[in-house]
Amino acid sequence: EATMLQEMDDKALVTSSSSERAPVLSLADLPLSKFSLFLAFAAILSITGGMINGFAVAGIYHTGLTHLTGTTTVAGVSLLQTATFPWWFYWLLIITYAFGAFNAGLILGKAREKWRGRQAATFVLEACALWVAYSLLMADKVKTSACFVTFSMGLQNAATINLTYITMRTANVTGTVVDIGLSLGQCLREGSKEYRWQVGLWSTCFFYFWLGALIGTAGWQRYDIHFLAFPNTVVTLVAAVSLWWTWYYRRMQRQHSEGAPATLMEFLVSSFK
Repeated sequence: EATMLQEMDDKALVTSSSSERAPVLSLADLPLSKFSLFLAFAAILSITGGMINGFAVAGIYHTGLTHLTGTTTVAGVSLLQTATFPWWFYWLLIITYAFGAFNAGLILGKAREKWRGRQAATFVLEACALWVAYSLLMADKVKTSACFVTFSMGLQNAATINLTYITMRTANVTGTVVDIGLSLGQCLREGSKEYRWQVGLWSTCFFYFWLGALIGTAGWQRYDIHFLAFPNTVVTLVAAVSLWWTWYYRRMQRQHSEGAPATLMEFLVSSFK
């Protein structure tokens, strides 16, 4: 009898420990403080995507580079009538966008609950691609520069879509507008907190993308091609903060695990293990 009681206690302890470590599966599971940080993160990335797209449409690229609906349309139209660039260029934009998402998949693997080293590495690669695009633009290599921009936007969109508890698009708004409408309808029907928080998140993404487009257009009008350095800097800061946070988190784990990385270099190496 004592043995049976001991086994029951052990099972209860395991169940309790498992529930304490249960992953966040939806926005409704997040405390308000973490949801607010998540909202701020979504706003920063969305306004960056909007700035790049506003700059691209109003500026030297003459086409949107953070989404593919318009690009795919022009790829078809350019076969039958004159466009700004030849038809094959628009297909190259589509391919490089997909290649950016492909690289994000290679780095991230399966969707994960928390923002860690692999996600940070994705944004490091995006920042590098954007600075290469800026350098090529300075050298008057417009087409090649545009391909690096679409590659970086494919990376960004894939990194934010690849989250466990929400699909968040920060480089285009077609799917976001659909999500807003869908969640509003579900919210009215079900009255669930989850749907209300989804509406709040996606509305934030939409508004800040629109605001970013205004800023990108104004930036092009005032600073010409040099404005691209501004959203590039924002993405670089996001990458740097992500790396710092992940390293700090891993370092704090040293008190629980002797194998946790102690230095930034050790963290960078261990992130891909």
